[in-house]
Amino acid sequence: MALQSNKYCWHAVLLAGAAVLAASLVINYTILPAYMPGLNAEYANTALFKPASDPAMYYLFLSPFVMVATYGLVYYFFREAMQYADNKDLKFGFVMWIAGSIPGLLMTLATMNVSPVMIGAWMLSGFIMSMIGAIVMIRYWDKCRNCSTHPL
Repeated sequence: MALQSNKYCWHAVLLAGAAVLAASLVINYTILPAYMPGLNAEYANTALFKPASDPAMYYLFLSPFVMVATYGLVYYFFREAMQYADNKDLKFGFVMWIAGSIPGLLMTLATMNVSPVMIGAWMLSGFIMSMIGAIVMIRYWDKCRNCSTHPL
């Protein structure tokens, strides 16, 4: 089954990507540093991370859109299987978080010299962003007359 761009709900993906970007900025720059003050010192370690002034750091602003575009692809191909599920947006967000985050975070913990607190912060922020992305994307996609009513 091939992806048909006229049936892929791009505006739901873009809206959810913008929501995830906004949430990530609030979570990562205000909430987490307030409750985990040691994170800023760890991020400032240029032996582990690029400095914030590096132009490549701007790619971080694309990551929410890439994440939600991936969610959109998975949802595009499996939405009929989830058609009658209760709370499918919450379940989808949770499963995508488990599949997309946990293995990478375990590898990061095993191979990089970052603290378990940082891994925990990434787990928490990833979970919140995954849930926001799934909720916004699926609810908007399913209500969009042009995206949900035609068959695959």
